[in-house]
Formats: sequence, structure tokens, C-alpha cells
Amino acid sequence: GLQGSGKTTSIGKMAYLTSSEAKAKGKDRRILMASVDFYRPAAVDQLEILSGQVPGATFYRAHSTDPVAAAKEIMAFYQKGLFELLFLDTAGRLHVDEQMLEELKQINAALKPKYKVLVLDAMTGQESLAVAEQFNKAVGFDMAVLTKMDSNTRAGAAFAFRYALKKPIVFVGSG
Repeated sequence: GLQGSGKTTSIGKMAYLTSSEAKAKGKDRRILMASVDFYRPAAVDQLEILSGQVPGATFYRAHSTDPVAAAKEIMAFYQKGLFELLFLDTAGRLHVDEQMLEELKQINAALKPKYKVLVLDAMTGQESLAVAEQFNKAVGFDMAVLTKMDSNTRAGAAFAFRYALKKPIVFVGSG
């Protein structure tokens, strides 16, 4: 997603939900949380703080500050640590640009994630459909999280996204 759409916060919420649902069933999930967002100041620190609020989650800070190299380092730590789930926070920009998409393509090729989630800001309105189409064309994604639904937005972005791309909105974020 784009910068400010709520990617880091959404990762924290999804990891917390995953952990809580497992605990309710008497299970534990070994969750790794990590970030390759080296562009936004304190993005990695923010995710580290959020991971401390997720029962059973481990945070890993990559040594590399190159996003692709860091993603590979994180994946190696994930595999070595026998984690079940990896929540990886990627960088956003103020708008979709070729450098960001190329970085995502390289991370996608290196990690081959099972699921890719696009985080969209509901306040972006109809423009969120154009953003989603660009991400889908470049790296593809399986589902979306629509954030900031507690604002004065309407459901236009959700309807347009679901109708045009035929992909599920799995979470709606508020607060």
C-alpha cells in the first residue's frame, strides 16, 4: 500500500488477531514480525513496539538496510526459527512509483509469499482502485485491508475495489 495507508498498524492488528484466535482454541502460533520499510523514519521501531503487544510474536530487525537483502535475511531467520507465520511490513510511497514496484517485485520473487495483502486507505476514495490495479499488475495480491473506515468516508472505495478486481476485503480497519 501507499505511505500512510496503515500498513504497519494493520500488520500488528492481524498478528494480534491470529495469536488471539489460536489462544482461544488452546493453541500457540509462532509468529515472526519484521519490516523492510527503511524509508519512513521509525517504521521499523513502530513494528517492534507493536510486536511486543502480540502474544507469542517475535520481532526481527534485519542487519541489512537494503530492502531486498533484508527480506532475504528475514526469510532465512524465519525458516531457521521454525516460525509458522511471517508478517512482513514493506515500504510505501506517497504515490505508486517504479522504484517501489521494482523493489516489491524483487521481494516477491525472493520470498514467494503464500499470501499478499494490499492495505488501502478508505479516505483515498476512488483513487484507491487505480492504486490497487497498479499493485495487482506489478506483483499481484490476494486480498485487501481497507483502513480508516471510521473517518467520514463512504463505501465507494470498497464497492469499486470489490466489483472491479473481484478480490476480497478481509479486514476493515478503524481506530
